[in-house]
Amino acid sequence: MRKPLGAVLGACLSLTLLSVSSASNAAPQLAGTKCVKAGVFRTVKNVKYQCKKSAQGLRWATVAAKTTTKTTPKTTPKTTPTTTTTTVPLTCATGGSCVVGDKGPGGGKVFYVHPDDGVFSSADSDCKTSCKYLEAAPELWSTEEQTPAQVPCGSPANSKYNPGPHPICVWSGSATVEIGPTAQGLAIGAGSTNTTAIIADGSGPTAAAAVARAYRGGNKTDWHLPSSYELEEFRDSKLFDSEGRKNCWPWNHKDCVIIIHQSFWTSTENPRKPLVPNILHWCGGDLDGLLKIDPILGDACGLSGSNSSITKYQWMPTRPIRAFGPLKNNTSNPTTSTTTTSTVPLYLDPEITSVNSLLNVQQCLIRDATFTERSSVSSGFPRPYFLRGGLGQLEVLVIPVGFTDLPFTQKDAKAMETAYEKTHSFFSAMSYGRAAVKMTLAPSSSWVDYGTTVAQAGIKNTPPQWDGSNFYRTIIEIYSRNNTISGYDVVDVVTAYATDFAGGQAMQSGSNNIYGTRKSFAGTQLFGSNTQNWGIIAHELGHAWLGFEDLYLFKGGNPLGKWDMMAQAGTEFGGWSRFLAGWIDPNQVRCASPRSPSKHYLASLNADKNEDKPRILVTPLSDQSAIIAELRTPGTWQTDVKKPTLIVYRVETGVDHGNGPITFVGATDQNGGTISTDGVKFTVKAINTSGVIVDVGN
Repeated sequence: MRKPLGAVLGACLSLTLLSVSSASNAAPQLAGTKCVKAGVFRTVKNVKYQCKKSAQGLRWATVAAKTTTKTTPKTTPKTTPTTTTTTVPLTCATGGSCVVGDKGPGGGKVFYVHPDDGVFSSADSDCKTSCKYLEAAPELWSTEEQTPAQVPCGSPANSKYNPGPHPICVWSGSATVEIGPTAQGLAIGAGSTNTTAIIADGSGPTAAAAVARAYRGGNKTDWHLPSSYELEEFRDSKLFDSEGRKNCWPWNHKDCVIIIHQSFWTSTENPRKPLVPNILHWCGGDLDGLLKIDPILGDACGLSGSNSSITKYQWMPTRPIRAFGPLKNNTSNPTTSTTTTSTVPLYLDPEITSVNSLLNVQQCLIRDATFTERSSVSSGFPRPYFLRGGLGQLEVLVIPVGFTDLPFTQKDAKAMETAYEKTHSFFSAMSYGRAAVKMTLAPSSSWVDYGTTVAQAGIKNTPPQWDGSNFYRTIIEIYSRNNTISGYDVVDVVTAYATDFAGGQAMQSGSNNIYGTRKSFAGTQLFGSNTQNWGIIAHELGHAWLGFEDLYLFKGGNPLGKWDMMAQAGTEFGGWSRFLAGWIDPNQVRCASPRSPSKHYLASLNADKNEDKPRILVTPLSDQSAIIAELRTPGTWQTDVKKPTLIVYRVETGVDHGNGPITFVGATDQNGGTISTDGVKFTVKAINTSGVIVDVGN
């Protein structure tokens, strides 16, 4: 039977109320009922009550149960690190199989693959008896930045006097010595042992073999000068013909653009003519491929040696190669994925002070307050008008002088050639390839015989700052009776080597200064134990060629120490000297006010020649004094510097030549290291082999 809606709702409501009432009556309820004595407790079915006073009198009240909170230690779920291993095919560069034209492990180009899955031996290569490939260093290999720095030789690649991509080196400094069978290997694989034998024979650090071995392409240490057959494979690969168009030799040949021509040293000493090493030259055709004879060397393209006029001391292009083999299992390379953090180069520090906020470089060209034309040397700007300038090739004529008790011999001549070879390498490195020294030794028939003993000539046991210009002019006058001196920038008069006396002096051209040559050329003279010392030669050329002051004290002492060639022979030129010589450009100089805080990045003073970052920081104190900061790093010419080091020194041109115009202030190789002078503080914020961040403040 259908009931009215209200009746249905009422029934539901009644049922609900009844249900609640039934639940409340299920347990005794004392709360709110009367009790007799305050403070009494009573428990009914696990519920505790207490008799308490209330507005209605004594009533039972529920006592709240004590709550215990159990804290569960929070645990961090353990995460098992996962390593993802991916198998990728090996490339030629990473140890896989190679074909001609591939990039090899050393960064060069593969030009030879041993046939029929065979191998060859190269005893002084890493692959030893399991070699299969040969790779040649890339173009401009000698200009790559590496540690230790690439040893320079002869005429640097890509320079004013050598526009080609390879340096031009002598084969050996021992041009009159036969090495023998250990350097006469022709075969593929023999180049490495030939190279080792040449170096062991004392060829010199700037000769072709040593320079090739010093190359560190791909961080490999087994580069070498190729043997004759290795170099023939290099030619026959045809990979390098296009390079010949850019490296014609000689470079001024009229057909340089169209003749594919190249010549390189091999490491093979010719057994039929041991004093003439093999070279290999080749030429392609003209543009129509018709030319078969090399128009420059005048003979058929190919191996040359037995009938060649090339000697070990002649300059030729040099290119290293290396032998290598594949990994034993060269099908794949399991690699584990890793996370790497890239390092931002220091020179990108956003806090480096903009060049627009610095002083103009002109304000750092401090004048020389003590310069006179009679003294002829200067540590300031502008440079003396009579100086030749520090760029390009310096032509030096060496005139030997013999005495009755000290004749000049062929052995002395050879030693002079070696010393000047190193002098050239030094100036090339200091100038970033902008300067070179070419020495011409006067023919033996024109050597000057003085006709007296050394003592009678007045050049033995001379006092400090002795004026030897009269002796020098006498030798020039004797030599000029039968010889013409033309086209030379400096003429060097030298005695034979002797251990019981020494002397050296430089003279400017003309007759307006104290030690003038009274000729159009500048002069140097070296006596006794100084004659064959490349450091002394370079020091005296620093005077005669570049107009630098002596930075040691005439009275004794050395306020600049080992930090400049003009203070201590055989060390580097400092940054200020290089700036004076024109080897550091104005845009590589940071000129900072001593009164305004600033931040600077400096590249290593010996950074690669293509590095266009700043190299010196100059803080002028007046129009004749300044503080210089620069970064020195370990290198060929400063072997006692073990870590990147910021050095600071002070130039004061109001102090004369020989009295300490440049003084050392301090050095630091530490982040946070500070050097203070004249109210200016230099703080190293970051430093590495590439550069340094320096704060300048008060």
